[in-house]
Formats: sequence, structure tokens, C-alpha cells
Amino acid sequence: MEDMMQSVALIGPGNFTYSAIRIDKLESTEYTLVHMVVDKSPSVFKFAKELTDCQIEIIKSCQKSPRMDNLLLRNTQFNENIEEINGFIPLSSVDVNSYPPVNPSGWATALFDATDTAIQSVDAYAKNLFDSDYKANSVIFVVTDGMDNKSTRSAASIKQRLEDVRKSEHLESIEIALVGVTNGDNRLKDYLQNLATEAGMNKFIDISDANGKELAKLAGWISKSISSSSTSLGKGTKSSSMQHAF
Repeated sequence: MEDMMQSVALIGPGNFTYSAIRIDKLESTEYTLVHMVVDKSPSVFKFAKELTDCQIEIIKSCQKSPRMDNLLLRNTQFNENIEEINGFIPLSSVDVNSYPPVNPSGWATALFDATDTAIQSVDAYAKNLFDSDYKANSVIFVVTDGMDNKSTRSAASIKQRLEDVRKSEHLESIEIALVGVTNGDNRLKDYLQNLATEAGMNKFIDISDANGKELAKLAGWISKSISSSSTSLGKGTKSSSMQHAF
């Protein structure tokens, strides 16, 4: 797979690089770009295994979808820094048996930066697809259990980024959900819910107990959203894949 990938440097706040399968290696004509952004700061230690299992369940479910060949996945994890676990790759090429786990580390939570760079990478790769006559849309899922305490970006800058991307012609739609693993902390819940609104996100989901059952439910909801978004691609209508109940 490595010989089929390319690295792309994006210039802007917090210059960064993302990777993606080379466009000449793609076999379909339309793609849903799926981006998972997962908190790996020390506070997720108690449920890191459940988070890992959740990611794997999402991938396994998508691999059973009739639209599997039209899905490309990028996954990043963040603490005070942002780590690319894998670039935009076909779901069919992901080996769930050796998928990297969530390994808590670091000391801070760069939630805004991780979210913004995810949007930027989706936007940039979708533009490359569009320029090569591919159709694309995107769904992004950001999972965190804490407040931002490190980023250079803000909720307002994320909202502006989303507005700019949504006005572009190279993505049919882009939807983003913020998942708060609040464990009953109402202050954190209010903070994240307000953040989702202020940043112009489509959905906020509160996970009040980070157990296997709740995260399995989340995996099912995300998988359904991905399937709905992919099914809507190319039909000339805006996706509303995140409107179904959690």
C-alpha cells in the first residue's frame, strides 16, 4: 500500500502534511472521504481499549457496506500534537486485525487544531479529486473527553473554515459531528455542546458513560451516517446523513 500513497504539505496555520492514495490508483469515480479524529490525551486511559474497539467496529461495519469501494478513510489521533494513523486509504485495504490502538500519551488537548487540520485535509484531497473529474463528499467524526487547552485555532476559525469549504464546488457536502465522552460531567457537556454550535458543526453527541455498550452504539451510528452519506453521493442533493437519532 505504501507505494500507492502520496504525501501532501499544506501551508497555513500550523503547517502540516497529510497522506492519501494516489489518484491514479483509484478504481471508482466517486468517493466519500471519512475522517476520524480521536483524542489520545492521558485522560482517555480508562477507556482507551473501548475507543480502539469502537474504531475497529466502524471499519468492520463499513467493510460490509455495498458502498465499501467508494469509501476512503483517514484517521488522526491527538493530544498536544496531531498524529496521522493512516492517510486517505480505501476501506478494503484496512486490516482490522492489526489496526493501531489508541495509546494515551502527552499532557494537553489540541482539540481545535486537530479538528481544523482534518477539515483542511478533506478539503485539499477533495479538490485534487475534483480536478481529476471525481465526485466527493465527506463526513468527519471528532471524539474527545476534554476541553481544548493547547490550540492555536478557535471555534470561530473552524466555523469560517467550514463555511469556506461548504461554498466550494469540489465537495458535494461536508458534515461533521463532535462526540463528547463526558462521563456525566455537565460542565464539559455544556462546553462541547456550545463548541459544536459555535463551530458550525452538524451534530453533537454526548457519551455519558464510556463503556463498551455505549461506544458500540456510537460505532453503529457512525457507520450508518457513513453509509447514508455515501449513498447520497452523486444524486445532486445535500447529504443529511447525521439527522437520524443516536
